Amino acid sequence: MLLPLSAAGQSALDVAQKANLMGTWATSCATPIIPANSRAIYYAAPNGQLRRKIDRGAGYPPLDGVVEYIEMINATTVRLRFRTDSSSWGRANGIRMEVVMQNLSNCHCMRILSANAQDGSIFIMDGHLTENGEPAPLLEKCADPSKP
Repeated sequence: MLLPLSAAGQSALDVAQKANLMGTWATSCATPIIPANSRAIYYAAPNGQLRRKIDRGAGYPPLDGVVEYIEMINATTVRLRFRTDSSSWGRANGIRMEVVMQNLSNCHCMRILSANAQDGSIFIMDGHLTENGEPAPLLEKCADPSKP
């Protein structure tokens, strides 16, 4: 279940920049973009919103969403809540997710520590996939911020 989050007093873009979240992330930057190795791109929209687009590769429409809230939990960990908001999501359009990610300084990458949906579904808990108990994959930073 999603917990209500309080306003942090900084803009979402300020927090995302401080957390080194802006830019392009993937499980393998050297591997071609395909649905199993998509790119998550955090960017500033022209209206100032912090957004996340998932590029799944040629022939697949991008999956876009808005980051509604972001906060630094500590110096290396960020919590964000985003909402899917493009027709490419199909029936999943409009769903909210909350994710906690930790920057790992030794590899210029992030690990997702937890991920859950507004309906109570839990996908990642304590850094492990709930489906099979495997560690959540590391996300490498492929590129610094740019417009998608």
